[in-house]
Amino acid sequence: MAEKILVLDDEQNYAEMLRDLLVQEGFRADMVIRPLDALKALDAEEYALVVADYKMPIMDGADFMEKARSRLPNLPIIMVSGLMNTPELVKVANMDVTLVLEKPLDIKAFINHVRRFVHPISDEERSKTIEALESAVDGPLNIHPPLHHLAENTEGSRRFAQQLWDASRIDHYLFVGVPSGGEAELVTCELSDWLGFAGLPIHQFTVGQIESLEVLQAIRDLPGQSQVSKLVAVTDFGEATRSQIELLQKLIAADPKFLPNGREVSWVFYLDIARYPQLLPETSPEMFNLVKKHLVVLPALRDRLVDVAAYLKQHLEMFAAREENAMRAKLSPAAIAVLLDHGWPGNYAEVVDVARRIVAVQRDTPLTGLQAAELLGHAEASAAGLGGYLLKRQREFIEESARRAGATPEAALKNLKIEPSLMPKSSNLDDMGLIYPDLLPG
Repeated sequence: MAEKILVLDDEQNYAEMLRDLLVQEGFRADMVIRPLDALKALDAEEYALVVADYKMPIMDGADFMEKARSRLPNLPIIMVSGLMNTPELVKVANMDVTLVLEKPLDIKAFINHVRRFVHPISDEERSKTIEALESAVDGPLNIHPPLHHLAENTEGSRRFAQQLWDASRIDHYLFVGVPSGGEAELVTCELSDWLGFAGLPIHQFTVGQIESLEVLQAIRDLPGQSQVSKLVAVTDFGEATRSQIELLQKLIAADPKFLPNGREVSWVFYLDIARYPQLLPETSPEMFNLVKKHLVVLPALRDRLVDVAAYLKQHLEMFAAREENAMRAKLSPAAIAVLLDHGWPGNYAEVVDVARRIVAVQRDTPLTGLQAAELLGHAEASAAGLGGYLLKRQREFIEESARRAGATPEAALKNLKIEPSLMPKSSNLDDMGLIYPDLLPG
């Protein structure tokens, strides 16, 4: 039996994620983004399994499967899609599709299905395959599943998502450091999706509630429930007392007294990243060392401006849709500059609150810079506007890049791998215009 998998998905990021995930799990895998390329690959090489998307332009999954089976009648094909309706399901079932899986994938179940058809390679060969892939993409493999709740538009949020995914595969408990007002709820939803419980209610408790008999009974009953996520989220973990920590240690160790089927329960513990170093060491040095070893930290939004923009856009559109007034989601360039320059000390919670208050402003024109400043409690809007704000941020970024590299701003510019046609004519930061002027509206 051939020991190789072919991944076909017209979304390159998703195809790369599945391929990298399979490689990380010990399989040999190739990926293509066009059905015709997949058919050519099947003609050129022997594969034990094909994992194919259903919704693709030009040739959908059913047409691809028909052509693939005309070449290889017994080829196992797993169809993956989140958009298939009943007639489409009947169609592929009549074509003897091996398996149909819905997006978002239950990763654990997906890998178990794959193992039915393909034997994993040796650890040595797996290491060589990962090394070759990382060399080809000039960096570590990005193998976490696509995110459906968290924004992932900055280096900080992408690194966090990868670290979160890696940590979730090692233990059935995680420690996540979040800034005050951070996206803890969104992190919980991503983790629950990854564990195969997408859309199911999630138990969330404060660390102070964990000792109550009602809460303990709810956790104890989790393994036997099918309509509730088996992920338990515990907030304010950094403020736990010694007795609470001792109880939690028994719970995550699956003490039969508390959790007869405890290994079916997963945990995520949230700490205020600004406070936990002062609290936990005195309460439990053992737990502090465990947290220090396994902690994954979500960066503050002040360092993730593109994520701020994504969250603002998402919630402005959502709240405006509720009001049935799309204009309420519109922002003037001056308002955008004020919002981006705010700093967002309240993080995600503040973004949601500000978006709600923007939509509540009675108006038939885009939000002005002055209105944005008033909503945020600023004395006035910046006279420089969006162009001036972007120039300021561009300069700060170049200066910070130069500082980290121990180089001049001119050398830092070259190291940033800016497309040659976009390189500024002057390397003098005082005379330099916007490298990406298309960021400005109009």
